[in-house]
Amino acid sequence: SSVRALGCGAVDRVRSGPSAKRARERAAGEAGRCAMSKGQRKDARYQSPLEAQRRATQQQTLQINLAVLSRIDPSVLEIMDMAGHVVVYKFDSQTNGWQKIDIEGSLFVIRRATHPTHRFFVLNRSGIHNYEQDITPDMLMQVEGSYMILRPPGSPNIVGMWFYKDEEHVAITSLVQSIVQYLKTPAAAAPLSPQQAPPKHGR
Repeated sequence: SSVRALGCGAVDRVRSGPSAKRARERAAGEAGRCAMSKGQRKDARYQSPLEAQRRATQQQTLQINLAVLSRIDPSVLEIMDMAGHVVVYKFDSQTNGWQKIDIEGSLFVIRRATHPTHRFFVLNRSGIHNYEQDITPDMLMQVEGSYMILRPPGSPNIVGMWFYKDEEHVAITSLVQSIVQYLKTPAAAAPLSPQQAPPKHGR
């Protein structure tokens, strides 16, 4: 007799004869597929201690920053995304160049319980003044290299934010673009009740 595979973890016996060889081949192939499937499932479940620690540290950092921002702005609901380090510049029309304004630190894109529902916030490490800027549907934004250039509506000032990490620059600019598009919809302009919160966006 020989072994016949019935599925992962199940086998049957078949008589010896012309079909025995084919049955053994099928059983071996099924066993290989089962082993591969189990290995893939194990890999999907596995998370290295280093990765688990990194995720836990990241989550803890977000919670600490959320507490800090909530003390400054009690309307903050969540941190949608953040960049570890940005430097804020202001465009000087007289010199036709960028001027550093002594604001640099972590940048947060926050979601709020009241209008305006979305805002930039830079916790300044270089001075006592932080940087805040509401994200509005008529905000002009441009991407240049590692910079995100903003022109608030009704303001002659042009602000540039330089990002230390390219991946954070890409993620934040993409998020802001999606928020601006959302804010142009009728749903975003609707009044908020005390229980209401604007919908989430992000990566």
